[in-house]
Amino acid sequence: MKRLPAKRDEPPSRPITFRAAEDLGALELARLWADGSAWALTNRTQYDELAELAVMSALAAWLRRWQPIAIHGAILAGARPEAVAGAFGDSVEVAFERWREWAVIQRDNIIGSKPGIDAEEYDTVARRFTARPGPAPRLYPAEPGTGPGHQLIEYPRPAARVYAGASGQQKIIMSRHKPG
Repeated sequence: MKRLPAKRDEPPSRPITFRAAEDLGALELARLWADGSAWALTNRTQYDELAELAVMSALAAWLRRWQPIAIHGAILAGARPEAVAGAFGDSVEVAFERWREWAVIQRDNIIGSKPGIDAEEYDTVARRFTARPGPAPRLYPAEPGTGPGHQLIEYPRPAARVYAGASGQQKIIMSRHKPG
């Protein structure tokens, strides 16, 4: 984004599109968002409103992309899934799903013969998410999962039930709805 030199009495120029704001990068967006002098409180123009919307939207997108990395690090550092969910601001299941979406891509993305995260690290975090204290899960071997050798495990929760399918390959799939 081209910036015009700002006069001393005027706030710095601000991006008014998502793309222009995102191009600033997360740290510059955070600085701009935190700069109270960049945002008029009265007599706001469409430029002020568009700039604020662009900056908040781009910063939110950056932070959302970084959440799974922070979830991953917290679990590896020994944080309990419930503590991660508390910091994340949602349920353990939603935190797990956000992490899993990112982690599968990182595990499967090979650059220079090295994955973003190796399978052992992926399995460690997944196992810690699913090995939560509480009542033992009820196993239903009579209810097949997605294929031969799979079991359906039900985790009873007060707000919702979570179902996890496990196979011989130790892949765990969590869902709020019973599969099949």
